[in-house]
Amino acid sequence: MLPDYSGITVAGDSLKLSSFRNEEKILLVNFWAAWCADCLKHNPELVELHEVYKGKKYGGHDFEIVSISLDRDTVLWKKRIA
Repeated sequence: MLPDYSGITVAGDSLKLSSFRNEEKILLVNFWAAWCADCLKHNPELVELHEVYKGKKYGGHDFEIVSISLDRDTVLWKKRIA
């Protein structure tokens, strides 16, 4: 079990990992940072996973990816995901 995390989405909405606990989902949580070269290198793989598996069910469960930036500079992480 992951510790609860709270932050903001790109749209400015609040998000807590605990909000996913009661949902029947397979959740892949990706922690990354704009300064992390390996993180940025693997981002296209996560985008591909999302495209391949979105809307599909596995054992009756939805699959979802949540990427959490560890950056404090919101301008920088928004720039990296753009």
